[in-house]
Formats: sequence, structure tokens, C-alpha cells
Amino acid sequence: MKPVATPEAPRSAGPSWAVLSLVALASACGGADPTSEVPEAGVSDGGLPAPTVDPRTGIVHEVGSVRVDPSWPLVRSCAPSDAGLCAAEPGRYVPLADGESEAVWRPSDGRYVNEPTLVRTEDGTWHAFANGAAGNGDPWRETSLLHASAPSLGGPWRDEPDALAARDPGALERQLWAPFAAREGDGWSLYYFAHGADDASWLRSARSPDLRAWTRDPETLPAGRDATVFTRADGTRLMYSVGLVRRADGEHDVVLLHASSDGRTWRAMDPALEQPRPCRASCWGFYESPFVVAFGGMYFLFTTYTDSSPRTYEQTAVFRSADPTRFEQPPVAVLRAHGGEVHTEGGRVYLTGGGWPGNIGEARRGMSRTPLAWARQP
Repeated sequence: MKPVATPEAPRSAGPSWAVLSLVALASACGGADPTSEVPEAGVSDGGLPAPTVDPRTGIVHEVGSVRVDPSWPLVRSCAPSDAGLCAAEPGRYVPLADGESEAVWRPSDGRYVNEPTLVRTEDGTWHAFANGAAGNGDPWRETSLLHASAPSLGGPWRDEPDALAARDPGALERQLWAPFAAREGDGWSLYYFAHGADDASWLRSARSPDLRAWTRDPETLPAGRDATVFTRADGTRLMYSVGLVRRADGEHDVVLLHASSDGRTWRAMDPALEQPRPCRASCWGFYESPFVVAFGGMYFLFTTYTDSSPRTYEQTAVFRSADPTRFEQPPVAVLRAHGGEVHTEGGRVYLTGGGWPGNIGEARRGMSRTPLAWARQP
């Protein structure tokens, strides 16, 4: 992938993806390690379990919600409409898990579901796309983007033919990762990160009129990994992706930001989020799967922060801002999800996700959903 330059500093999507196989070794040898940068978490008196947040870095250590006083009112219902997120009075809200996680989609062929993305059509049908493979987790075997559909988020889910695959005629990809689906005009767009021969990698997109027949766009996109798109009220599209930025003290994890008025031409902006502490050693980028939602007059950025170890694999930090182009440390919450997205159905809000069974456990193989509530701070 080609670096993307800004007036402040050159950006890149990170070193070769071959570095993924060396993450554990780098951590053992003193490299960047999300698990070692904060002390053990405690429990807040009179509140829900709270992770320790390092004030210098904003890194959270354990999975759970930040301190929430039981007296804070909770918003659970999206009635009478679930066309988008709940309508709520403006205020300072904190998302928290409001029930147990449950697996809702397990492909019938035994493949796992990693980093799923979901959309819903006008008739209420849900469609999910994900990278995946047989086994317990191997990015190099993730050679297609899985597809399934269901009448409701809870299922039953029906496997559909793969959306895209390395075996497709003329395909340049050898691996396909981190899809994100979105409505675009009269059709749909599917963004994904692709890895090809000679360790080349690109952020790519495909178009479809019906979420089933996909045509790859010939152009690559000037962003990092794991792209998602949030559309503002004025129609401006904001593309969030993850990568690295080089500063005077070294490379920093960032959530990159690009903007577009037409979904085709993108201009680089300052990072939406930056990790203030530089990587200690070899670093491929520990932010993953950014996702932005608007709620209560604020914007919330959900992003997984992990070194791919079981200890941090489902560590999704949530940042809050009045401006969707800039989020600051520390996070307001950290929730249990890998590649989490926020969706609404039947008057409830859910956090979806999925990942390697070797890290999340065989019982949670597939795509899961967790009910969310919003606690309103005084």
C-alpha cells in the first residue's frame, strides 16, 4: 500500500502484513504491546467494573465499561422506530453492555466469521459480510468474503455464496480482509483490504445493485486498513481506516480520515484519533475496525485495540466527540468485541462482532451480538 502524505507528516497503512506473524515475537522482545502499558484494572465502588485507563495513553487494559454510577439513567429503547440509532436528548452518554453476548451466525461449512459488517435492505432483510476460513484463525487462509442473510439480526441466518474471492477470474487478491458494506446511491458499496502477490496490499471497493453480484472497482483507495464510511447529514462521507503516522519520536497508531462528497474522490484529513505513545519496536498498527455512530448530539468512535493476543483481542475502545473528524484520548468505555459495529433492531441497540475462535473461544465461533444501553452522565 502506498503511503498517504499530509502537510504535517507522512502517513502509511503500516509495514508489510508479513509482520502479523511476528507480533507475538515482537511483544516478547519488548515491542509495542497493548497488554503491558497499563496496570491491572480494579473495580469502582458503587459502579460497574472499570478498566484502568492510563492518562498518558488512554490505553485500557480489561474488557468492560468505564465507571458508570448506577444512578445514571439508561437509554435502552429505540421505540417507536428503529430506523437508525435511538433518538435521544443531547447529553454525555457512555455505551455499556446490557446483556450477554450470543452467537447468531455460524456458517454451515464450519468457517469462522472475522470482522463482520452488516447492512439492512428496505424490506428488513439483514446481510452480513466477513472474512473467514476453516480452523481457529489464520489471516493467510482468509481468501474470500463470506455472505449471509437473515430476516432479523438474531436469525435464522442463511449462508449465501461468497461475495468476493481470490479464486474469482481476474482477481488480483490472494487474501481479502475487513469488509465494510454501505448504501451508495441506488446500489451498495463493499470496501475491503486486499493482499496480493509480492506482499502488495490495497484498500479496494466493489459495487452491487443487490448485495449479491459484485463488480470490483478498478481504482484503489488512498487510505489505510479496515475502512468504514460514515455519512454526515449534509451528505459528506467520512472514511475512517487504521494505520501508522511517523512523528519525531517514532511511529504512532492512528485512525486515518478521508472525506468525499461523491464517494469516489477522497481527500486526506488529519487523523481522527492518534495514540500519543509511539510504538516501542516493530509495529504494524494495533488499531482495527473503526466504526462511528451518532447519538445524543455526539459522535462515538468504536475501534478495536489489540496486538492479536487473546488478552486484548476483543478490546474495543469507545471514544466520544462533538466533532466526527477528531476524537481525543482517553476512551469513555471499552467493550467486549472484535471488529464491533453498532446496529439497531426491534427497539434495541446491539454491538456485533466476530473473530478467531482461537482467541475468543469455540463457543463464540461465528458472529455475535451483545445488547447495548447508553448511560447518561450528569
